[in-house]
Amino acid sequence: RLLLFLTTLNGMYQPEKATVARGLGSELVTYVNEHLFDDITVQTVADDFYRSRSQVERIFRQATGSSLWKYVTLKRLMAARAMIQRGESAANACEVCGFSDYSAFYRLYRAQFGHAPREDSGTLA
Repeated sequence: RLLLFLTTLNGMYQPEKATVARGLGSELVTYVNEHLFDDITVQTVADDFYRSRSQVERIFRQATGSSLWKYVTLKRLMAARAMIQRGESAANACEVCGFSDYSAFYRLYRAQFGHAPREDSGTLA
């Protein structure tokens, strides 16, 4: 919140620069959401926007309060969890949601939700 406040305060003294950063931040978030399950990295986003990795990370963090990669990982985990709760297998959810390694997915899932994916199986069915 402090970072957001300082960014806003800085934008008051450089309104044209702040407006561009906000617009680009919104474009970055939209782009990431549209490509969430693709083979996406900070570098591919930076390349597609003709920006450096550090610029993309800074602008994305200003727009969302999160790093780009943490945002992607959390959104993918939430989508995988919803699929598992609808009865999909964890392995299928892992693959569909853009995780290339099941063991990494499993560790991230447990860290985020506090339990194994199988414990969410069919909870919304």
